[in-house]
Amino acid sequence: MKILNRDTCFSAVVFILLTIFTRAFGSRHGVSGRYPIPKFMETDTNLTASAGDRVVLVCRVENLGTREIIWRKLPSVTPLTIGGYVYVNDVTISVEHARESEDWKLIISGAHSRHSGEYECQVPTADKQMRKQFYLTVTEKSDRFPHQSHSKEVIYISDRQHVNTDEPFEISCNATGDDFVPDNIDWFKNGQKLQSDVGKGVSIKFSVSMETKTIKSTFRVAHANMTDAGTYTCRTSNSLVESTSVVVLYATSKNSKRVIYPEQVHSPSSWANHLHSSPSCHLFISIIIVLLHMV
Repeated sequence: MKILNRDTCFSAVVFILLTIFTRAFGSRHGVSGRYPIPKFMETDTNLTASAGDRVVLVCRVENLGTREIIWRKLPSVTPLTIGGYVYVNDVTISVEHARESEDWKLIISGAHSRHSGEYECQVPTADKQMRKQFYLTVTEKSDRFPHQSHSKEVIYISDRQHVNTDEPFEISCNATGDDFVPDNIDWFKNGQKLQSDVGKGVSIKFSVSMETKTIKSTFRVAHANMTDAGTYTCRTSNSLVESTSVVVLYATSKNSKRVIYPEQVHSPSSWANHLHSSPSCHLFISIIIVLLHMV
């Protein structure tokens, strides 16, 4: 496993640029047709762990070739790992891949309730649908009544978000019942109940898994404004409750997509030198990842 710091940032940038070039060249010149198409193989996609456990999410891909897997925790588009690099500053996250193996393993050491949620394994190909979702539920350990059965009811919600005005954002809420799937999930903002409103670009969608007794609801706002900031709460029909917050940052049309760090003002013109500063590196890679989705 390699940590994405000053020494490895440049290599990660080169890898992503080569991926973009390969994708663009292949789609325009038919190169992708000469090679087998990558294919996701069957692995466990619904995992439950106790707090403190070591969790391993296995993404198995056949015919991956020279491509490398990207792991994310949804709904964030920021990668957790890119190939063998760890992109986030989180000591509990690591990635494991053996040479010639079809398995790319996202490893979470010392699982915590904050690790509960939806994860995504992506193959960087011209097929933008080459993604596979995983669901992780982390429950708290309790030794208070060791001889009594423990409830399997659990709920989790997306982490706190920072978004710019006029940008979209979404919050996911997953709830698992003990003997049955919860009937519904209601959404609240600062205590006020929320409803779908197509005219305002607000939508609420649901999906249910009878196998895992889980209901998932996604609250989405197409164009954020300052009044969308606040505390969002999801509540199930069996009274499970969880909250998160959204911070909306005001951005004008001229500066909403541009961030300038102090060290960039008087630095040399060489872009490679900029990549050696951690904030600049992460900003540059984030821009490249957006381009990766557009190719």
